[in-house]
Amino acid sequence: MKILFVSGGSYERLVKEAFRDPETRLTISEGYSDCLFLLQTFTPDLIITNDLLPDSTGYDLVKSIKEIKNDLSVVLLRDSTTEKALDDSLFSKIINMPTDPIALKKAICM
Repeated sequence: MKILFVSGGSYERLVKEAFRDPETRLTISEGYSDCLFLLQTFTPDLIITNDLLPDSTGYDLVKSIKEIKNDLSVVLLRDSTTEKALDDSLFSKIINMPTDPIALKKAICM
């Protein structure tokens, strides 16, 4: 499985630990602009983003992704204190961020 994780920094270590298995190719993007650049030449099976990115938000990112490649699955990792978005239907899943890598992988892959 090819996964693109769009990092806001705070969850990167947890995502790396959750998807360190040999069947997964994990690519890390440093934010909104880097993600859109990578998607010009790379098509992941899944994109994981958190709600706060260095140069935008996960909501703005998913809107831009869907304009480019509407069929991509995007999972949002949301801090439990973050307010609900106006249009959560853009995401394949929204997960309140677990602190355990096994719980994170189960929540994303189920």
